[in-house]
Amino acid sequence: MGSGFVVHPDGYVVTNAHVIQKETKITVVLFEKDEKGGFKRRKVEDVKIIALNAHVDLALLKMEGVKDLPIAYLGD
Repeated sequence: MGSGFVVHPDGYVVTNAHVIQKETKITVVLFEKDEKGGFKRRKVEDVKIIALNAHVDLALLKMEGVKDLPIAYLGD
């Protein structure tokens, strides 16, 4: 288990490489705000590894079939 953040509204996620290292099936759980001001879980099971760099401990994942997600903006 680990954490990550969405970097593109089409479902691209950045996480640590050690989190997905040696995994064959990856599931992402999104926490989305609901209409009551709380959060609801949304599980995405169709996730692909796009890039992996163990040296800097980063991985780029793509959640398939997911659109219009809020993203985390990164600085320079």
